[in-house]
Amino acid sequence: MLMMGTMISQLRPYIAHLKVVYEIKFITFFQKLGDRFIVGGDYNAKYSHWGSRLITPKEHALLKAANTINAEIISTRKPNDPNKIPDLLDFF
Repeated sequence: MLMMGTMISQLRPYIAHLKVVYEIKFITFFQKLGDRFIVGGDYNAKYSHWGSRLITPKEHALLKAANTINAEIISTRKPNDPNKIPDLLDFF
């Protein structure tokens, strides 16, 4: 995507259900994208900061990584699967 002559990286990742995801892995991933990027996808990241009803360790790592690189997390504020107990996992 080009915006006023500046390249912006776009990705739609899926982050698997892993027991441990470290903050440094998220930071490394985001830094590889450059200074301007949009990454929207399924992070399997439940955290009350972006409207989820649950909190797990992976989400702390993701939020810390975003804060470290001054990234903004924007939740869809809509549940992934309304037929199950509603929760939020997908965001940009």
